[in-house]
Amino acid sequence: MEVIEMQVSENAKKIYAHYQWESGVTTDSRKVKAGTIFFGLPGVHTNGGVFAEDVLARGAALAVVDIIALSGKPNVIVVPNVKQILAEVAWLHRQTIHCPVLAITGTNGKTTTKELLRTVLSTHYKVSATEGNFNNDIGVPLTLLAIPPDCEFAIVEMGANHPFEISALCEIAEPTHGLITSIGAAHLEGFGSINGVAKAKSELFEFLKSRDAVTFVREDDARIANEATRLHLGCLAIPYSASAYKMTSRTEADGTLVYSLEVNKQLYNGQTNLVGSFNAINILAALHVGYYFNVPISDGIKAIATYLPKLNRSQLIVARRNRLVVDCYNANPTSMHLAIESFMQIPCKENRLLILGEMRELGDVTEAAHREVQEQVAALNDGDVWYIGTNWERRAGALLFDDVAACMRHIELIHYANSLILLKGSHSVGLEKLIELL
Repeated sequence: MEVIEMQVSENAKKIYAHYQWESGVTTDSRKVKAGTIFFGLPGVHTNGGVFAEDVLARGAALAVVDIIALSGKPNVIVVPNVKQILAEVAWLHRQTIHCPVLAITGTNGKTTTKELLRTVLSTHYKVSATEGNFNNDIGVPLTLLAIPPDCEFAIVEMGANHPFEISALCEIAEPTHGLITSIGAAHLEGFGSINGVAKAKSELFEFLKSRDAVTFVREDDARIANEATRLHLGCLAIPYSASAYKMTSRTEADGTLVYSLEVNKQLYNGQTNLVGSFNAINILAALHVGYYFNVPISDGIKAIATYLPKLNRSQLIVARRNRLVVDCYNANPTSMHLAIESFMQIPCKENRLLILGEMRELGDVTEAAHREVQEQVAALNDGDVWYIGTNWERRAGALLFDDVAACMRHIELIHYANSLILLKGSHSVGLEKLIELL
């Protein structure tokens, strides 16, 4: 990949001259404070630019919009493409950042790995990292512009559902290090195939190679390892795997994950507040990168033990009537199969209930992917199953609801109790609405 420096417009330079980290930038008019630069992005229902005069009245330094009628208004900068200007301003800020910038992408586990890595590195460094799921062409620029002047380590999560998105995000963020958590079947509507997913995710590796930068390569994911070989990363790759660390894990009686690993012939044991055996490799990635940056394994393990999962990812919630395994921020065939497998490993004296929301953005494989999940569930012979969404087939012994609203009405009638319940599905299904009822 040829190294291309981003072309920055005069408008971007003018806007960045007003930038102050303390007041920052935002695309949300409700979050404006004195000195904030507001980017009024055009949306599906409303153009954010219509709030320009309001945010300026509340102290915003500038309002960047694409509404020509606002030309000439004080402190309003009208541009052809607000999102592009946001990217350019973020790139200008990136040129002032001189600490390591690690980019994380992958089909599954990138947000959890990012949070675990933030936790580990924060034991020794002042860390700035992507908040929540701000990992797209708007979120990455906002993440960069939130990095403070005294930052010692930055972590930037990158998501994509089409080819060349990771490349574009790399051009803005210019990572010095990178990690792909996994390559699996997701967003196939945009990527076309699993090979398309692999090629798109490896755009991060391509960028890092072009800068002679370091990659952390998960060797026990065959597709990641193959991409590293295809790109001839060589000595730029710092490999890791569960086998190399002699890592083992198991699920405790309360449902949480514990693990052990070996470094320099010394055995370490760790505890977590996470559920799901699939999180073991995310833990290892965080410890591996931390160790590379001189964070002792023992310090990393202690830090991970304090991490509390959030945002409906790998959470164990003890509710009024049930125990809930909440993993419904996202779903694809790979993560769905792993979630079900891990759920069945949790010791359980109560009844089991799987509430599975449909998987979105799978294109031509939608029908087959849902059928495979239902065949996996049919082989379990343990507990009840509720399916939510029109992509599922009606199956004997399982309940099928068209949407979450219908499922909510059912729960209100039967008051389901004394169960261990898995909530897994695509975020747009809205399974989190069931939590309070359960």
